[in-house]
Amino acid sequence: MNPRSARRSPTRPAAFLLALIAALPTEAAQTIRVPGESPTISDAISIAAAGDTVLVAAGTYAGPGFTDVQLDGQEIVIRSEAGSAGTVLDGLASTRAGFFASGHPAAAVTIDGFTFRGGRSDSGGALFLGASDAGFAATIRNCIFEDCVASGNGGAILSEGGSTNIWSCTFRLANTAQRGGAAYLDGTVSIQDCTFDGCRALLEKGGAVYVRSPDPVSITGSAFTNNRVDESPTANDSGGGVYFEAPFPAVASAASIEGCRFEGNVAATSGGAVFSLRSVDVRACTFTGNRTNGGGLGGAAYIVGEGVAELVSSEFKGNSAFGAGGLFLTGVGSYTIAGCLFVDNVSTSADGTAGGGALYAAANTTVSGCTLVRNEASLGSGILIGAGVGSVSVDRTIIALGAGGAAVQCSEFSLPGSLALSCCDLFGNAGGDYVDCVADQAGLNDNIDAPPGFCDLPGRAFAVTAQSPCAPGNSPCGQLIGVAYSNDCVTAVEAASWASIKARYRK
Repeated sequence: MNPRSARRSPTRPAAFLLALIAALPTEAAQTIRVPGESPTISDAISIAAAGDTVLVAAGTYAGPGFTDVQLDGQEIVIRSEAGSAGTVLDGLASTRAGFFASGHPAAAVTIDGFTFRGGRSDSGGALFLGASDAGFAATIRNCIFEDCVASGNGGAILSEGGSTNIWSCTFRLANTAQRGGAAYLDGTVSIQDCTFDGCRALLEKGGAVYVRSPDPVSITGSAFTNNRVDESPTANDSGGGVYFEAPFPAVASAASIEGCRFEGNVAATSGGAVFSLRSVDVRACTFTGNRTNGGGLGGAAYIVGEGVAELVSSEFKGNSAFGAGGLFLTGVGSYTIAGCLFVDNVSTSADGTAGGGALYAAANTTVSGCTLVRNEASLGSGILIGAGVGSVSVDRTIIALGAGGAAVQCSEFSLPGSLALSCCDLFGNAGGDYVDCVADQAGLNDNIDAPPGFCDLPGRAFAVTAQSPCAPGNSPCGQLIGVAYSNDCVTAVEAASWASIKARYRK
């Protein structure tokens, strides 16, 4: 036998022992029942091992062992047996209603199916996930957060890093903090299918959610309603629904908001629903009745882009601000707005110092296949183009029936480096259609000035009929002008003066 092989090969008894050890079953994950097998949640966590589940029976729990409970670093699941409707952790308006991880960052913790009520703390009234380790991960799902208050940040949840998933949760009944009335989040963030209602930030930023992260952030399928950041109108109270902080270091990737509803959110200064200091992609969202107070900008959203951002297939209805009733876009990045509908948005500035009923573009912007109708501003009832913009392109877009200013106007301070309209229909705007900085584009590049032929305008459908000059088979460029058309209706706006159209259709 080769002596080297002999040294490397185990003896027969040793090999048998190793095989026997390998065949022994590993310890299976355990379920620890509270209060059946362990009197409190805290006691159950203290004996849990990686992979275990702490299962809490139905009931309302308060006091030591059930609230302000420390997570010890295990990879565990903490779940209720009866779901959030039947399992309440109550801080009694005196202590944190749930859990905290500080000094013992949990590798991966899942919290599932609780109502957290009446939590009080300096940070994170229900959950404080204070582990900045990139390996930290928390998933909070199927939970309800009610009346949780932080004297600092994160009324219900504060997460300082790693990865935080908030899925199928509801935040309601006045969750409040200085920043992030419902949640203050850092690291990688995923919010899915959640509801944020009536949350409030008292100092500057994020009525419902404040995100301080250069990492990937996505918010999908969620509703933000009646959230506020308007305690101090003289301060920078911005982002009534969501506030994205400027990432450091800077990142080229955009945050993502998809399939969300923003309604009735208020900011004292900028971004009634959303304020962002990073590029953000918005897809298939609705913004309705959001506003800023006083001299604020961006009734629906105020975005300062760094890279390329897209706003696609979204609706902006009835939003208002001193300037930019719908969107305010600025920064060194560029924007594409495609397939969006802007209706009844208002810039309240009456002295000409601001404007942009639907859109204020202070950055390179492309608007494509959109409909802007019945928006109002003293300057640019549809679009106001800000100073120093490199290029603005508008194609296959309807801008109609605007009140106050012209369809498209440019800031008095300077003209954009490039401004081009193609295959657009500008019609019936009180301040004029092809005037101001687009006066030379009437009749050029397939642009028209004709009644768009909206289908059932009083019903706010805003698709054009098959007979419309904007329909694909009828438009000068052979493509649809505007956001949609329908073969099922024949009612269309007749050619008329703007005054008669306004009297007939404005509400």
